[in-house]
Amino acid sequence: MPSLKEIKGRIATVRSTLKITSAMKMISWVKLRHAQSAIANLLPFQKALDEILYETTLGEESYYSPFFEKREIKKVGIIAISSNTTLCGAFNSNIINKTQSIIDQYKNMGVDEIKIYALGKVLAKHFSKLHYAVEILPSEMIEKPGYESSFKFANEIMDLFRNKELDRIDLVFSHFKSRASQVVTTAQYLPYHAYKGPSSGVKQKVQPNNYIFEPGREEIAIGLIEKSLKFKIFSVISDSSASEHAARTLAMQIATDNADNLIEDLTLQYNKSRQQAITNELLDIMGGFR
Repeated sequence: MPSLKEIKGRIATVRSTLKITSAMKMISWVKLRHAQSAIANLLPFQKALDEILYETTLGEESYYSPFFEKREIKKVGIIAISSNTTLCGAFNSNIINKTQSIIDQYKNMGVDEIKIYALGKVLAKHFSKLHYAVEILPSEMIEKPGYESSFKFANEIMDLFRNKELDRIDLVFSHFKSRASQVVTTAQYLPYHAYKGPSSGVKQKVQPNNYIFEPGREEIAIGLIEKSLKFKIFSVISDSSASEHAARTLAMQIATDNADNLIEDLTLQYNKSRQQAITNELLDIMGGFR
């Protein structure tokens, strides 16, 4: 049975940990609110862009864009987004497992040239240790998602596909559904599916809008496709960032609750041990008078 001093020391240690987890929970909560606000502003634009693009390309399959080209898959790029730090529950492990699953699928198809574009130190470190071809992207892109850094990377990855250095590019990220739910999501980034219909959240109208296009329908469609591809990178990075903060907030809340419960148990154990020690002392004193 531990001594009173040992129990008291454990209580002090747990209380110190409780302060840390509470502070991390509050910080993550503030970051989550900012990330949610950013997503709330992004989604209407994304839906409007998808709707305009869908109606612009509706019934027109003769447009040419280098991003439409379907080739034999020999060289694959996987853009995977994790976090830069741990202590966010299963957030990173879920992304790593899904990325590994996609890699295994391509290997089973006979594809050997697979390159991982790792956004997030945790994922980059994991696959670097396994000796995969990994390009580590700047950690600031996930810490503070921004238009300029996202669009710059989007241009680079689009050029790789255009120049036939990659035949297919996939995205792996965590989609933010709510503060308690984040879903690991995969999506084909390139080649671009222009005519498969509206994306999620975009309603297909019975009667499409009768747009007048200037300078021309095809020029606008091609421009919109490139803009949509660039915006997609920024959108998934922002989405993943919100998911990370939500996962960390939940993990720190659970850790804080566990610390509170442990302090209660240790305090009860301390009081019982102290009471037992006092009782033993009284019995010894009473025994001394006999």
